[in-house]
Amino acid sequence: GTDIRRGGAFYAAFMLGISNMRRRKTRTVLTLATVLLLTFTVLSFTSLQFMLRYVRIPWTEGAFRSGALIRDGSWKTLEDSVLEYAQNEFGQVGTVAPRAWYPKATRVMHGTQSAEATAAVGMTPEEKTVTGIDGCLVAGGWLEGEGIVLSDSLAADLGIGAADAGRTTVRVFGREFPVTGILSSERLKGLKDLDGEPLTPVDFGVTPEDVLSGLQTTPQQAAQVSQQVGRTASTVGIHVYKHLEPARVIFLPYRTLRDLGGVGHWLGAATGSLRSVAVRFQDGVDVGQVVEGFVSRLELTIFGSVPGPGGQAKVFVFSSLDAASVSGLSSLIVPMIIAALIVLNTMMGAVYERFRDISIYSSVGLAPTHIGLLFVAESCVYAVIGAVGGYLVAQAVGRFLLVTGLLGGLTLNYSSLSAVLAMGLVMAVVMLSTLYPARKAAQMAVPDVTRRWKLSDPEGDRWLFEFPFTVSGRDVKGLFTFLETYFRAYSRYSLGEFYAEEVRLVEEETPEGPAYTIRMQMWLAPFDMGVSQEVALRAVPAGPHGIYEIEMVLERLSGEFQAWTRTNRQFLTLLRKQFLIWRTLSDEVREGYAHREELKIEN
Repeated sequence: GTDIRRGGAFYAAFMLGISNMRRRKTRTVLTLATVLLLTFTVLSFTSLQFMLRYVRIPWTEGAFRSGALIRDGSWKTLEDSVLEYAQNEFGQVGTVAPRAWYPKATRVMHGTQSAEATAAVGMTPEEKTVTGIDGCLVAGGWLEGEGIVLSDSLAADLGIGAADAGRTTVRVFGREFPVTGILSSERLKGLKDLDGEPLTPVDFGVTPEDVLSGLQTTPQQAAQVSQQVGRTASTVGIHVYKHLEPARVIFLPYRTLRDLGGVGHWLGAATGSLRSVAVRFQDGVDVGQVVEGFVSRLELTIFGSVPGPGGQAKVFVFSSLDAASVSGLSSLIVPMIIAALIVLNTMMGAVYERFRDISIYSSVGLAPTHIGLLFVAESCVYAVIGAVGGYLVAQAVGRFLLVTGLLGGLTLNYSSLSAVLAMGLVMAVVMLSTLYPARKAAQMAVPDVTRRWKLSDPEGDRWLFEFPFTVSGRDVKGLFTFLETYFRAYSRYSLGEFYAEEVRLVEEETPEGPAYTIRMQMWLAPFDMGVSQEVALRAVPAGPHGIYEIEMVLERLSGEFQAWTRTNRQFLTLLRKQFLIWRTLSDEVREGYAHREELKIEN
């Protein structure tokens, strides 16, 4: 019942608007034809073009090489196809070095001694050419064959000295690996890649926010880092992460770590995953041009170092963003303005033509907003039917031209996003053209400056005012019987907007004719405020034409004065809705209320 009361007025306004269109069929058809042709024109002469826009964001300065670094902004696993694309794209102009991670604790055995490594990294012999990691060696050489490289801390725990490099083996993942070299943990910790981060795996147990809060920097440096992280995160999705300490990391051949499937799964471990691909370009290579060509093929973030003066290189973040442009729209501005003016002129003519109808709607209690909604309902019909009809006509015309060969090989695509954009544009033009006529209709419903019904001020504890409704003498008895039924429904419980008791309908004789009064005692919600009053709703004959005016008298019994006036405004809104619902009832239902015998009228 509450939903019906709230939506009934809007539904009735829409239905009245549509019925007015049926009464003026010729005008409706011509207006729909205008909107239909506008939709067909917009669909046929506009197109939506998509393109890639490259973004180059400065990252750091002073890079040690001219190259590139391919990785995910959040260090997620890369597909193997990324390495294949990188080798095909950069293999002829530089050296490509993939990196794989196994970011889990691993047991390393050497004889009877053992130590725990926090992660394993898979690299290739080309890594020393790309990053110069062999400069961090304190003994032996870089990865060769099926060897393994340990940190100096792990080697010490296993009892392996510098002289043992290349002469002893360790057992990892159930296999024996010769120790080819030992790395200095301090040197490796200072070796940074193009993104400014170490070569060891990320510690995923630490969030980027934790890293920022734990940076040992000056306030100015911390502000610069925070600003840079925020900018890149919003643009290309790159964050700063903390990496594992090099002292507990082992290095294996890339292919060996990737091929540990059988042994790794048998031992309950996972294989290494590709996390990044590093590239070192040859001298004379245009890094910006080569990297942008690669970005267009993969939706990945690439760090590229561009050589600068003095042998230093500046690192940029290369990324691509989707961009769209609409072509042909400028040539349709004049047709759209003409169509908008046609709709505006049609709706303005309808407003002034229906001046008498608007007066009737206002006299029966329809709000100015609802009267304006009549014309908005018409524009909705014009917009929807015109846009859909124009789309169907465009499809039919395009099919005809294609079958007859009149397009000369040109293809019309009415199923793209541009079609949706065109239809939405036409519907917006039609709806906007109706706002002013709808506003004028609402102003004609209430010609003075008062847009809402305002209550008079109460005099002490007595509040007397006229209700903004009139009713004919034929319907007055049925209306008050209907209202008495409504009030009696609130005398059975006290959980609604009000509670009424001693509801009675009284008929009184006056010189102009019989008058009807509903008297009751009422408590208003919220009930904890204790607001109660005596209510008298009267229908008084006014003039010789059988028209009745509605007046109401409220007598405050209890409750604060401010609470009494405030809660009554909500009660009067509910009562006004009941008058509107009465207008929507059929004649048979009204007659039934007028002749109900179970509701006796007191004299």
